[in-house]
Amino acid sequence: MISIDIPVDHPAFNGHFPGHPILPGVCILNYVAAAFNKPCQGFRSAKFLKVVRPGETLQIAFGDINRSAYSFTVKVAGNVVCEGQIVSVTDNA
Repeated sequence: MISIDIPVDHPAFNGHFPGHPILPGVCILNYVAAAFNKPCQGFRSAKFLKVVRPGETLQIAFGDINRSAYSFTVKVAGNVVCEGQIVSVTDNA
């Protein structure tokens, strides 16, 4: 499991949304791709279940589906905030 602290001054919180800041889903997926630690072709699916607020810590875990696809789960304080599938770049040679 990989832990990532979301800074309270993360630039994505500016204007998203005034008075009620939440981390945009695209930022969560960017953290997932960075934590994946393999070349990533993209996402097969992603479901956002809860919001992520300033200062929270993402806990990202991966599981095998097949040779090129992996499931991922993102939790905050033990609660699933996002889940889906990420696809790695495969060597077709």
